[in-house]
Amino acid sequence: MKKVTAKVINKITVNFSQYLIHPNGDPISFPKQVEGTNKIEMEVKTLGVICADALFATFEEDRELTGTQKNLLGELGAKIYKGGEVQLTSEEASTIKKRIASGYGPLVVFLINQIIP
Repeated sequence: MKKVTAKVINKITVNFSQYLIHPNGDPISFPKQVEGTNKIEMEVKTLGVICADALFATFEEDRELTGTQKNLLGELGAKIYKGGEVQLTSEEASTIKKRIASGYGPLVVFLINQIIP
């Protein structure tokens, strides 16, 4: 008799509507160009927007990705962009953290690693 094994996929739930909080207690803000001007304003973004931006971005190491791999990044970004509580597989969490590390500095990487295990 052939033995059948099931792969257990553990999921974590992350609230992508939350904001990243600086150690000084203030929400982290990011520069944003005001449309039609050269003016830069600061904008507070949700965790979902920050992570989706990293998933949607193109980095140097992406040159070798296939269309299927790029599509998976886009699907994951769309899944978390609007915020709310989202269930992630450990693979999805790892992908998000890798993309964040490619696109953001140490503070954002540190704060996201505190939220997404």
